[in-house]
Amino acid sequence: MRSALDQTVSDIEVVVVDDGVPGGLSALSDIDARVRIVANPAKGGSAARNTGLAAARGRYVAQLDDDD
Repeated sequence: MRSALDQTVSDIEVVVVDDGVPGGLSALSDIDARVRIVANPAKGGSAARNTGLAAARGRYVAQLDDDD
């Protein structure tokens, strides 16, 4: 997430899909105003990626899993 936020492009958003991670991810939105958290509990990786894609507002989209 930090590498996405550190890009030189100023008009960027980072959509984080919370698919039921223990402890939640709500604190991530406090890191930067460009971060949005979208809930998608326990539906699996493909569903999480589709949810993130649907939530994205930008013209271009890149996907990055938490283990990348």
